[in-house]
Amino acid sequence: MTTKKIKTFNQTIRKLYLSNQFSDLKLKVGKEAKLVSAHKLILSLSSEKLYRITEDKKILDLTNYTEQCIKEVLKFLYTKEFKITSHALPLTFQFAAEFECTELEMCCVSSLMDKLTTEMCLELFDLSQKSGIPSFEKKVKSMILENAEDFLTKKGVFNSLPLTKLYHFVNLLNQEGTDQMTIVHRLFEFKQFKKKGFSDNNSLLLFNQVRDLIRFNEINLKNLPEIRNCKLWTNEEILDLLSLGFSSSSSSSSSSSNRSNKNKNSQRKRNYDERVIEAEVKKTNKNLAIEDEENSNPILKQRRLLSSKKQILLITVQTKKRDLADITNSLTSGQVRNVTVKNPNEENITLEVLQQYQGVFIFSTSNYQNPEELGNALGEYWKLGGGIVICSVASLSHQKKFAGKLEGAIAESPILPVKKGVFKKGDRGHLGKVNFPSHPLMKGVKSWDGGIHSFRVTIEPIPQRSQVIAEWDDQTPLIVIRKQESENNGRLAILNLLPTSDAILRNDKRWNTNSDGRKIISNAISYVSHI
Repeated sequence: MTTKKIKTFNQTIRKLYLSNQFSDLKLKVGKEAKLVSAHKLILSLSSEKLYRITEDKKILDLTNYTEQCIKEVLKFLYTKEFKITSHALPLTFQFAAEFECTELEMCCVSSLMDKLTTEMCLELFDLSQKSGIPSFEKKVKSMILENAEDFLTKKGVFNSLPLTKLYHFVNLLNQEGTDQMTIVHRLFEFKQFKKKGFSDNNSLLLFNQVRDLIRFNEINLKNLPEIRNCKLWTNEEILDLLSLGFSSSSSSSSSSSNRSNKNKNSQRKRNYDERVIEAEVKKTNKNLAIEDEENSNPILKQRRLLSSKKQILLITVQTKKRDLADITNSLTSGQVRNVTVKNPNEENITLEVLQQYQGVFIFSTSNYQNPEELGNALGEYWKLGGGIVICSVASLSHQKKFAGKLEGAIAESPILPVKKGVFKKGDRGHLGKVNFPSHPLMKGVKSWDGGIHSFRVTIEPIPQRSQVIAEWDDQTPLIVIRKQESENNGRLAILNLLPTSDAILRNDKRWNTNSDGRKIISNAISYVSHI
């Protein structure tokens, strides 16, 4: 095509912008669901995803996006002119990321790097983590941390955050060591949270977070009188927090015996419910019983010490940041606090290294340099009480040429509870029969969609050593655990799936993030780690 013809073609495309002429698609935009004209061909040229979702549609619902945003997007797609205002940039970037408009996404990032404000950072934090652009991710994160105090003290900014973004913000501050009391006081403004519409799952997340902060003496219960009037949780849960606070404060009291007695007396005089005192006594007795048991069994003591740290090790040869970030997001979407990533091809992972962690998650589609040595170390770790999750893709394939195979004690009899199988992909699979719906591994799991490829291995459970918790809809085991023959041995779970989701490539080839894949992964690591 000559330069003149290209110029004429581009001019024709420009004329079609917001035109009804030849329009074969309507975009429903904004709260008022206003219809905007578009052309499937133009949208398809900019994004494969837009091609797929508009192929059989005449109307595309984009009511989550404002009319101004969609018009700015269309203007770029039709004319390649990028003149988007700072106010419209975050939403435009969100559209580009959601619908995989790579060219538009890069233009947005380039502009955002120059125009980034503190308010934008909170809005864009989640997207920046998935962007795969380290400089952008680093700038957003550093700007949030630099202005953390302002975010926490200015109610207008803090309370305007959607609940999902609020959790990202709070978790980031937790990781970076921001003062816990400041965070918790802001979280406990129930009147503000009530407006946000707490779901049962949200209140449970907050409950577990506050419980951990009290448990690890990062906050003191006496500083939280709001807890008694908090209507987010049941009476039993509130009693649990209060009794835990009593136990923590009594164990951390120090100095002379006179001062200790005064603290105890003043504590008794507080107007807490009698049931709280009873709960405190029960909790203390339970802790004493645990201490006695641990003194007689060093393995249990080590397990409990590791559990308090909630440190998890991800063993993989994967080096792509997007892959690692996606798996880490799944692992930390539940009770796990911190994930350390180690590449066994870059450092020797011995039993001593493994014993620094409460649980291990292992997965790779690239070859291990010393698979047998790694497998033997994992086997010893399991025998001494360590928790392990193995992703069977590709660790448990018996095909000789298949990368990522796991060998050694952990991948053989008598530890492994399944027989290795053949790698399989191509038939879209979903959650099939759930054999143990009340098992901790199935908590909150309602659906599973493995995507177009639905990667899995045709493993066979060994009846005397395994329990199949759930299956794919073709009856291939999806979640398997090893039966515990000794309390000294650890827990071992096998997830017959590829742990990376469609959030990475933004296509439908990996497991669908609209299903409960993250819960499956986080439940598994929490279960084997006793968290």
